[in-house]
Amino acid sequence: MDSARDASVLVGRDDACRRIDAVLATAREGRRAALVVRGEAGMGKTSLLDAARDRARGLRLLEVEPVEAESSIAFAGLVQLLHPIRKELRLADSRHGTFLSSLLDGSLTGDSGRFSVGTALLQVLAMMAGNQPVLLLLDDVHWMDADSRDALMFAVRRMREDAIAVIAATRLPSEDDAGTAGLPDMELSGLSRPDLGAVLSRRVGGVIDPALVARVWEETGGNPLAALEILRGLNSEQRAGVVALPPVLASRTSAELFAAHVQSLSAPAARLLCLLSMAAADTAEVARRAARDLGLDLGAGDELHAGGLVRFSGGRVVLGHPLVHAAATAAFPPSTLRDFHQALADAIGADPDMRARRVWHLAAAADGPSDPAAQAMAAVGYEQRSSGGFAAASAAYEQAAELARSTQLRADYLVAAADCARLCADRERARALAVRSRPWCTSASQRAFLDGLGGLMELFAGPPEPAAHALLNSAREAENDAPAEACLLYAYAAIAQFLAGQGMNALMTATQAASLAKSRGIPAPPAVQMILGTANLRLGNVSEGLALLTMAAGTIQSVHDQPIEHHMMATLAFIWIGDHHTARRILVPHTAGLRSADALGNLPFALSLLAYAHLRAGKLASAYADAAEAAELARDTRDVIWHHSALGTLALVESYQGREAACRRHALAARRVHREMDISYPRDELDALGLLELGSGRPTEALHYLRQANRANNVDSDQVVFGRLTGPDLVEACIRSGQPVPPDFLAAVNEQADETGFLYSTAQAARCLGLLTHVDKGEKHFHRAIELYGELDLPLDVARTELALGERLRRAGRRADARQHLRRAVDLFDETGADLWAHRARAEAQATGQDIPVRPASSLESLTPQEHRVALTVGQGATNREAASALFLSEKTIETHLSRVYRKLSIRSRAELVRALTGASVADVTPPNP
Repeated sequence: MDSARDASVLVGRDDACRRIDAVLATAREGRRAALVVRGEAGMGKTSLLDAARDRARGLRLLEVEPVEAESSIAFAGLVQLLHPIRKELRLADSRHGTFLSSLLDGSLTGDSGRFSVGTALLQVLAMMAGNQPVLLLLDDVHWMDADSRDALMFAVRRMREDAIAVIAATRLPSEDDAGTAGLPDMELSGLSRPDLGAVLSRRVGGVIDPALVARVWEETGGNPLAALEILRGLNSEQRAGVVALPPVLASRTSAELFAAHVQSLSAPAARLLCLLSMAAADTAEVARRAARDLGLDLGAGDELHAGGLVRFSGGRVVLGHPLVHAAATAAFPPSTLRDFHQALADAIGADPDMRARRVWHLAAAADGPSDPAAQAMAAVGYEQRSSGGFAAASAAYEQAAELARSTQLRADYLVAAADCARLCADRERARALAVRSRPWCTSASQRAFLDGLGGLMELFAGPPEPAAHALLNSAREAENDAPAEACLLYAYAAIAQFLAGQGMNALMTATQAASLAKSRGIPAPPAVQMILGTANLRLGNVSEGLALLTMAAGTIQSVHDQPIEHHMMATLAFIWIGDHHTARRILVPHTAGLRSADALGNLPFALSLLAYAHLRAGKLASAYADAAEAAELARDTRDVIWHHSALGTLALVESYQGREAACRRHALAARRVHREMDISYPRDELDALGLLELGSGRPTEALHYLRQANRANNVDSDQVVFGRLTGPDLVEACIRSGQPVPPDFLAAVNEQADETGFLYSTAQAARCLGLLTHVDKGEKHFHRAIELYGELDLPLDVARTELALGERLRRAGRRADARQHLRRAVDLFDETGADLWAHRARAEAQATGQDIPVRPASSLESLTPQEHRVALTVGQGATNREAASALFLSEKTIETHLSRVYRKLSIRSRAELVRALTGASVADVTPPNP
């Protein structure tokens, strides 16, 4: 039966066809549209895709029909999608076309992974859509290899203004279909009883008893494929109601129905079906060669085709249903299946494009463990890892471990499988493989590596406290035989403890790591110094914490072969000690390099940090653009931690701008991640809500959030500590709400007010003392804070201090003195775009008799974050194509944003754009790809 191709199955699917027509119409109008058709097997998803194909007049068709056997082959789905346009890719004058050509011919190298492929795919599809609307038909997405699925969905999500329609079919939502999550979808339910009866009559023919239709409808829930399979097992008299139905009808599952169908085949047809079901990921020609070598009757294919079990499409074997493979292979002993796999491997021969498939067949043909077979499979894993197919590489290494006879090889391959699972962000799988690998490892360093990997996956996948416990146990076990690895395990454990709110434990663990390194004469990992400094600072030991952070940042910067992640971590230390200039000097070139390499694994990390540095520098527009891009990229690449960080920075910027609804929305999203991950730090969203309430004149509400934000990072303590960026805001909220400032906080403020060598903490303390002291004595503290903030080039902090001083002077009756400070505050808030605080400063100035006109809204402020980013990138000299490549968007999307920028800024040329952007942080924009 070929129900997938039977138009009659579309009976009762009028609404679904209308939605498909709407998607196609949108693409013809020049915009992206998508629809994910979900439903259980047999509901007619493939038939709807066939209907879309028939309706796709004027659209360029690209399609994928994945099979389960290819789900472990890196980029198998993309190879199928791109194969029809391989010549166009080779002729395309673009690095992305060349990149995808190398994917097709097997020469792709590098480890940038699926999102680099997705970036190239985005540009190539956009180029095609510029010439003719494109239709992507993606069947059985749940069987598509993860590398292809993620690359495709990344590209689709970022093609916003392009003439492309995407219609995908997949099973009902589950944990492993995250690739299509968020796209418009539609669930197919069973047909109504009349519609099912119409389908059965047209397909089966002859007389069908209405009572039988009613019973089949009840048994199958209106699933057309299941209903047809039931009727196939009945004779004409049973269908007509002349003969009683067999009692087994009511209890047969779909799998049993297919098994019965296979058992009813002739012997030659059953053997041929078994081979073809095993060759579903190969070409039809390979299947035919293997069948001839095995002496199978190719003429039996007519019986299979007539029964809807197999068809040939595009030179490939396509099964009528996923259950066909299981039913066909279950009918034969393992020895026969091994012979069939060997025949398929021989039929593939030396074809370089199918080398991976040949190795998989050889592995399946092996009768027991075989180190040569294991090594061949591991070589496939190495090749797929080298081309960025980490999910497929992990599967290949795991299969290699199953084949390995040698204990050492099995350990090596399982470790490699776990590491590749980590690289493709499949944390559950990485954790499970790490646990499974450990008993086979004889090397202490290898065991420690696995423990670290498993602990980190535990940390990122769930609550940090269990991860900390596991990492600590592993570190203690590794101390004697693998001290360097043990130090790193202790550092990871300390990070987990810190995230869990166990600041004191984190401090003790990091100290233990440092002591172990010193006793063994090995350098302590920079992460140890970072966590020592951070833990001290967040526990209230401000001077010691800042000293350690300064030391850690310097150490990381002085060692050039440190991983890029460590260099980016160092920028946090610089931001916390008030040196945003150094932080941005580090981050801007690193971010540019990550852009040029399409390295989307680390780019959201870098953009989040750069946005935070811009925020501290008072460059709110740049901060917002970078944070918005980081949040979007992190969401698209499913990077939860940096998505959370970017959301917090967005909320902080919005709190200064007075965009209350957006600030609360982003803060709520960040808090949701906190709850899901059960973490205690960071707390940017609490800072944001506190600043929003304080700037809006709601100090009691502000104090609620700021107390939480500045609480010591220790679960058993309610102590509020000085040392975070919103410490002075906490003091202001206490004073305005009539609440006392916590004594320990005051003690820390007084300690930092003395010259400690850290300008930022001294400035923070001076501002707090200005707020806490009578105006006659407090004025000098405010002036000191303004001087130090100015030296550090922190305009928002200067403005906040000028405002606080102006408010105090006005309330003391010194209105003339207050005006100059309030005027400077207004000017700085206007320059940075901190509209909420500019409004508050103007109100204070008006109370002194000074009327400061509201600054005319800059046309730049009307730009969305994406438009701002496009304007800055193009304003730096990038062509539209270069901007599209740099921002991981299509050229059409760039053109659309740029036309809106021109309209909003009332300009007509790039030269005018450059003039409009003068002073708008153009130097802080990471340059486009060369």
